[in-house]
Parts: sequence; structure tokens; C-alpha cells
Amino acid sequence: MSTTTNARKVTLDTYWFLMKTSLWFTFTVLLIYVALHIFLAHVDVLQQNFLSFAVEPAKIYMLVMGILSVFAFLTFFMRQGVTRKDYFTGTALSAFFVSITLMIVFSVLSFIHQLFAEVEPTSFIGDDASWFALATAFTLNVFLYYIVGWLIGAGFYRYGWIGGCLYILIALLLVITIDNLWEFELDGLLKTLTNVSMEEFPTYLSVIGSLLLCGISLWMIRASTKRIEIKVK
Repeated sequence: MSTTTNARKVTLDTYWFLMKTSLWFTFTVLLIYVALHIFLAHVDVLQQNFLSFAVEPAKIYMLVMGILSVFAFLTFFMRQGVTRKDYFTGTALSAFFVSITLMIVFSVLSFIHQLFAEVEPTSFIGDDASWFALATAFTLNVFLYYIVGWLIGAGFYRYGWIGGCLYILIALLLVITIDNLWEFELDGLLKTLTNVSMEEFPTYLSVIGSLLLCGISLWMIRASTKRIEIKVK
């Protein structure tokens, strides 16, 4: 089987597996959003559009999926004759496609909600942000969180608990940087730890910074899995 075929197989198989679990995830988030509107309509977070409401649970979901991806797929694909390079390429592509798909699904649900609810929605990157900027921010955020989870999983898979804990520290620094690029939720933690307070970035700088983090994190994952020893269960 050719390298291109193997990479495509990993991409498709992983994408469809993630999308099956994503259906349950999407339904759960939608159910919670509707329930909050019914019982806690006064809560400030409900003034956000559905895409903005979903970004936090989507990041956590993708982080968990990233961690599990190494343990769920690496050994399986290696036994199928897939190289480590093809596993890496296919997993990265599938995660990116899932991020785009989630963005589209949540955007459609957000649009439908706005039609019927007649609310003036806000977004997690500012009230004046365009749909394109919001969609880009959502996609990059959830994709980055998957990569961060993937990095943690790779660390534990290759180096065990001691090395894995070190990877968690690296992942924490990545998460702080990501959130400061887009949402600034961890600005207080960052200032406490380093006495540095991040200022708001223009959208284009946030995009560039996120792409750089993607590149660095993917390079670290590739370096960690390039010669990784496959564990036989």
C-alpha cells in the first residue's frame, strides 16, 4: 500500500471515528444550551451566540480526543502496516477537518438560533468581530487544543508518567499562550506566574501566532512519535 493511500486511510478512518463521537458531543452541548435558556435565561453567558457558547466545551472535547488519539490509534494503525509518518500526517489532517466541520455545524445552529430567538448575540472575540474572524478563531482554537492533547498523549505513550508530566507542563504553557492570543482568560494566571500581562492582539496577529503554535506543536509531536516504540497490548 502506497504512502499516499496509507495517509488517506488514516485521515478518513480517524475523521469518521471522531465525527461519530462529535455527534454525541454536539447534541449534548445543544441540549445544555437549550436547558440553560429555559431554566436560567438571565445568565450572562447565554447572551453569546451558540458558536461562542460552544467554543469552551469544544476545546475541552478536542483536548481529550487528542490525548486519547495516541492510545486509541497509534498501535492499531501500526499493526495495519501504516508508517509513523503516515499516522502523523493522517491524524493531523483528520483533526483539522473535524475542527472545520464542528465550526460549520455550530455556525449553522447558531444562525438558526438567532433567527428564532431574535437576540443580539455577542462573541468570544468581540462584539464587532466578523463571522469569518469568529469562524477562524473557533477553528484554530479547537484544532490547537486537539494538538495540545495529542502532544500530552504522545509524551505519556513514549516516556511514561515522568516524561508525560513534563509534556503536561509544556501543554500548559501552550494553553496559556493560546488563550491569551484570543480570549485572555488566563491573563491573571500568566501575570501571577510571570509578572507579565498580555495585551489584546489584532485578529491577524492572533491568527499568525496560532499558526506558529500549530507548527511548533506539530513538530514536537512528530519528533516524539518519529521513532516511538509501539506497545503491544
